[in-house]
Amino acid sequence: MNKIYEQLDEIKLLWKQLKHYDTKKSSLTSVEENSEEETEEEILSGPEAIKKLKSISEQLVEIIKNENQFKDKIIKQIQGIISSVKYLCEILSLDKENYKNLEEITNLESLIDKKKKLQDLELKLNHMVSERKSIIKELKKNINSIYLELGELANIDEDIKFSDLSIEYINSLKTNITQLKIQQTKNINNFIFKTRDYYLLKEKLKYSTFFQENIDSLKFRHIDGALSNEDISLAIKLFLNKINELKLNQSIIYSSQSKNISLKSIIDDIIENYFNETNIKIEKISTAETINTKPDIIYTLKESNYNGDAIQVINDDDNNNDDTKTLNIPKSISTAVVNHLNYFKGKLPKQIKLTTEFIQYLNDVKDLMEDKLNYYIKQIEIILKNIGILYDDLKIEKSKRLKLEVDKLENIPIYEEELKNLSKIWQDTQKEKVDNAYNKLKQLMNKCCLSKEEIDEINSNLTNLYLPSSLEFINNEIERLSNHYEKYKVIYQLIDERYTLIEKMIKFEETASDPMRLKGSSFRLIEEEKFRKNSFPTLVRLEEKLKDYLMNEEFNDFCYEGQIYFDILENEIENRVFNEAMFHINNQITYRPKRRIINVDKKKLKPEKGEKSILKSPKLLVSPSSGNNVKKTTTFKTATLSPSNIPIANNSTIVSPSSAISSNNRRKRKSSISTSFLSKKCKTNIGIKPNRKSLPTSLEVIKKTENTKPNKLI
Repeated sequence: MNKIYEQLDEIKLLWKQLKHYDTKKSSLTSVEENSEEETEEEILSGPEAIKKLKSISEQLVEIIKNENQFKDKIIKQIQGIISSVKYLCEILSLDKENYKNLEEITNLESLIDKKKKLQDLELKLNHMVSERKSIIKELKKNINSIYLELGELANIDEDIKFSDLSIEYINSLKTNITQLKIQQTKNINNFIFKTRDYYLLKEKLKYSTFFQENIDSLKFRHIDGALSNEDISLAIKLFLNKINELKLNQSIIYSSQSKNISLKSIIDDIIENYFNETNIKIEKISTAETINTKPDIIYTLKESNYNGDAIQVINDDDNNNDDTKTLNIPKSISTAVVNHLNYFKGKLPKQIKLTTEFIQYLNDVKDLMEDKLNYYIKQIEIILKNIGILYDDLKIEKSKRLKLEVDKLENIPIYEEELKNLSKIWQDTQKEKVDNAYNKLKQLMNKCCLSKEEIDEINSNLTNLYLPSSLEFINNEIERLSNHYEKYKVIYQLIDERYTLIEKMIKFEETASDPMRLKGSSFRLIEEEKFRKNSFPTLVRLEEKLKDYLMNEEFNDFCYEGQIYFDILENEIENRVFNEAMFHINNQITYRPKRRIINVDKKKLKPEKGEKSILKSPKLLVSPSSGNNVKKTTTFKTATLSPSNIPIANNSTIVSPSSAISSNNRRKRKSSISTSFLSKKCKTNIGIKPNRKSLPTSLEVIKKTENTKPNKLI
């Protein structure tokens, strides 16, 4: 009986353990049904009580084993679902605030309920992934279509990666579309106003030489072919009339610095404000929702399709900054402007493609035509000014004067002919005055060492010397260059002195190689030696003085032949080559010939009986071997130089045998050839080294100084 009760206690314990499981197996159900059919007393009182209890116990153990296996399986499934949910939240860029319910689900006790809710959450996130994929695909398709319309070569890949599913990436695509739509709409606006300007310029330039020469070029044929349709001009007029009705200048409030803004710029501001405000609204909606409502928001965005149709909302708080150009644009105005632009685009012929390239092409042509128009107007103004002055100087009667109109380009040939005739008459009376002034100008240009480019620029304004305007220009240039020379006079003097010294040194190298100069005056040789010793130190002192001036703030912008002279000087000093021996550089006198060996027979210095001393009678020197043969001696006076530039002691007598003379002549010839070779080799290296680096022209420096000091000439 005790065994029966022990077995029964074990069954109760197992049964109590099974109560904690969520799932009920069929075997467990059958056990419950059997327990309902037979009471505890009936089981215990039966003959096979122990056998029945053992059977029940075995069933319960098997059920518990199966339930444990099933529990482990569910736990693994839950862990996999949680990992999947976290990964989806990560690629969807959902922060912890957006999936707090994930923590609530994981805290549930029931594994079955936990698994079910996690599966629902995973399904919702997968649905969100598929929705975002469709949105991104639509956005990329939209971007590529706009690229195609703008004529851009760029193309975005429409394949979708899991890393592209974040809200940041969607917002970046949306921002990209917004900028492209702004560019797209601005292209329409640019086309309208640039085409209108093109028509006006074409009308003004139709009588000009420029337009007649370029009308058949490929550039103008391309533009004219695209704009020849009369419907374009009518559509432009209609658009401008509609815009005029909106009274944009009164409806839009600008900050104080924005007076007289062009209509094109106003519309550009409206376009940018319109699309940016729409973009901001969608972006705020996209980032404000939680995980529970994400799919609904995605559906909303998909329906709007980022077409920019939403009505913008102006936030006045964002316009408190003074740097903000636009203070307020009413939504009705901005919507109407964008609608008018789109309507105009729909009215354009199909052959007109408003690509960015075509708009730029049209803009380049328009700018070229504007430049030419301004050039012609300036040319007419100069011609008419000269004609007016000549009329007054020559006292032409008013009845014989032409009617002068600036805006009549077709009259340019007539005005030029009139000016030519008047100039001939004026030249007869003013020729000498103009010639003298121009000669003075040329002297000043040479004196100021202007570059070729500067001289050419001055001469370009003097195509006809014999005009009042030319004489006025010459006088102004004379005054400017005179002031410039006076300012830098000390620099010019030092430069002239330096180059003069360099030329003398080059010439000295050439003359020093000539052996015949030694037969000249001894005074000239002394002067040469003095120049030889002093020339290079003098040159160094001049250059140091020049550097001191050029480093001064007042003179550091000084230019010589279009280049900063300080750089020229540094370059010349760095790259020149001098004959160091010839000019005694660094006190190394290597050029001076060696002293000649003098052989004196001491016996001959002792006079024999009856003979006078040689020192007392330097006129004759008698050889002992031949008493009858008399040889001449050479005597040098005090303070004279020998042919080899060696000072000789007073009253010294030198024997000159034929062998010594021939040896000395060979030595002098060799030295002369060496000096000549060195002179020719080094001559071209003194001064400016060729191919020096390009530097700013003096005219640029002059213009820069005139801009900073308008009342002071250089």
